[in-house]
Amino acid sequence: MLFLACLGYTHAKAQEIHSVELNDGKHLNDTKFSDNWYFGVNGGGLFSWGNALTKADFLDRLGATGGIQVGKKVSTAGEVRLQALYGYNKGYYIPLKKTYGFNEISLSLDWLPNLTNIFYGYKEDRRCTFSGVLGIGGSDIWGRPYTNRSEYPLLTYKYFLFGKIGLRLDYALKNDKYHLNAELTNSFYPSTFDGADHLKTPKRTVMAGHANLMIGFTYHFKNHDGSRNFTYSKGLDQSKYDEINDEINSLKAKIEDKKKNPNIQINKVNVDVKTLYTTVAFPAKNNTIEFSQKPTMYNISKNANVHDNDIVYISRKKTTGNLELFKSRAEAVKKELVDNWNVTESKIVIEDNADNIEKDNSNSKNISYVFIND
Repeated sequence: MLFLACLGYTHAKAQEIHSVELNDGKHLNDTKFSDNWYFGVNGGGLFSWGNALTKADFLDRLGATGGIQVGKKVSTAGEVRLQALYGYNKGYYIPLKKTYGFNEISLSLDWLPNLTNIFYGYKEDRRCTFSGVLGIGGSDIWGRPYTNRSEYPLLTYKYFLFGKIGLRLDYALKNDKYHLNAELTNSFYPSTFDGADHLKTPKRTVMAGHANLMIGFTYHFKNHDGSRNFTYSKGLDQSKYDEINDEINSLKAKIEDKKKNPNIQINKVNVDVKTLYTTVAFPAKNNTIEFSQKPTMYNISKNANVHDNDIVYISRKKTTGNLELFKSRAEAVKKELVDNWNVTESKIVIEDNADNIEKDNSNSKNISYVFIND
């Protein structure tokens, strides 16, 4: 119940965070299921507690632990992970006044609410974050007590369910590819966890378990857009697109000149015909359409869905840039218009050289000239 309650609270806080981002003019780019995954290893020590261990020396209650983990950041507010661990635990046999060791393999499903992002908002360049750890899992234990009497086999009970709570500190290295982390967790088991129920240990506690202190290393896989974390939609730097705007203004001037040419015979005038000039901007070396371009897509679709013969030209000004990058961006624009804005595919023409586009003086259809930045 605690796990479900904290999960619901974390998602509620995440919605508040996103609302603040929207009010501040920021918006997180869309992600796919394959984004924000990571794999890691961790190891350290454990401290066993409960039952007769109160009579054991502190150092005799220490053991080793380590394992692997795979996880996914589901939002800026938190992540889920599967963690598999091996641990060497300790119990205490009062008649011989000896500690004994036993082995444990466990698998847990954990929810890690990102406390830093929840209470202070998400920042792309933040390196260090604190997260909680809430988990449930199961374990398998085996071994025998510290005694040479074979009539005392360990493990009256073998399989257990457990709950886990804790904190994790995570530090992202350059480019978010590698992360270092440290976590302190505590696992709660029934008192029979030490496997010595039949040894008639007096004054058994209600619960037993172990606290783990581990350091770890995680590798974060690359997302579909080349990043390794959540990213904001970047605002446009208008200075980068001055050349495209100059080309648009030049085309407008040429059209106006042709309209003034007395040799042009206009037989029919349709006041509903419009010509649209616009730019779709992409981040460097990227072919993903960001959220900031949605209004542009709307304007293109509005102009292209008036008449059956409306046409959309997708082009660029320079022909010396990366042709493959232009084609992938043009196809991304085309797919966005067809899939999400109901523009008929046959209306869209991709031409890498704007000079090759024949000027259409038709007064019976809307024309959209869409330029893509290099």
